[in-house]
Amino acid sequence: MIRSAYNVIPLSQEHYAAYDEFVSKTDTSLFYASRAYKDFLESLLGCRSLYSLAIDNRQTIVGALPMMLSRPGPYGTVANSLPYYGSNGGVILGTCINEIERAAIRTALLDVCMTQLTQEKCASVTLITNPLYDDSNWYNGYFGGCLQDERIGQITLLPDSGDKGEQLLGRFEDPRPRNIRKAIKSGITWRISMSDADILFLRNTHQDNISAIGGIPKTEFFFSSLKKYFNTDQFRVFVAEHKGRPVAALLLLYFNRTVEYFTPVVVEEYRSFQPLSLLIFEAMKDAMQNGYRFWNWGGTWLAQKGLYKFKKKWGSTDLTYRYFTKVFHNGLLGASQKELLEQYSNFFVVPFKDLKR
Repeated sequence: MIRSAYNVIPLSQEHYAAYDEFVSKTDTSLFYASRAYKDFLESLLGCRSLYSLAIDNRQTIVGALPMMLSRPGPYGTVANSLPYYGSNGGVILGTCINEIERAAIRTALLDVCMTQLTQEKCASVTLITNPLYDDSNWYNGYFGGCLQDERIGQITLLPDSGDKGEQLLGRFEDPRPRNIRKAIKSGITWRISMSDADILFLRNTHQDNISAIGGIPKTEFFFSSLKKYFNTDQFRVFVAEHKGRPVAALLLLYFNRTVEYFTPVVVEEYRSFQPLSLLIFEAMKDAMQNGYRFWNWGGTWLAQKGLYKFKKKWGSTDLTYRYFTKVFHNGLLGASQKELLEQYSNFFVVPFKDLKR
């Protein structure tokens, strides 16, 4: 059988360099596949990683499956590929592999993983697919009658580095070009910064923005750890100023050919000046000049119509991706949404629409 051609082993330090090379050469791999993000999540969430590699008979990595285990809760642990704000995961496959081999590699990795999760007495496991590579049909067949959820992935395809911004600007819908012109007319300037002061501004403004809408902001540890886990090629902070005062900022994460739109903030009293619009435009141009092709806006709930329209007007394309959840402990479905959020913070447990109460 084809499946026997692949040996599945855990990711260990001796394979770090090979893993880094593998994911960096896979065109559709996202920042979430990086080892830096793995180390970051382990520290940020206090979780445990369970990464697996598929090795062929030449001792070459041909597939990988990133997985994180939560801290134990009342129903056991919960596994995500991957946790934290819906980070995309699932099986990562080499670019030049045919469909038969792809199926065999996925099967080998998931068979081993599911055995491990059973031994860990996991309550549930969720795989979040990659919007740049649609393998939902395969997962649907593998998991059978599992629980499913859906997000709209929105991605703007960036022009090549020869564009000075004109072609890019032409892809935006009104009022985005108008917003950019208003920011310039209002005297908004911008810069790229890695300073502690600007990261502190990003953190404080983020906490103000999210608290104002009743959300749960990212922790102080998240912001203070950026420099520790990511180098200057992996993240940037764009800062907008008005008369020397910071009024908006944008945290972006970079990997392979994709830029992740991660944390935008704006001082409320300057929102009408449209500083964030200028930052997004300038950051897109900067990404183009550095060879990036995809601007990933992240997932949008089907009900988030306002957020969907905001991203759509930046010339984004819809790429739906899915959550596949296998439940091992049926008690989860009898829990409340509040209980699951409290006990398994930052992990996806089950789709809330499938809870019995």
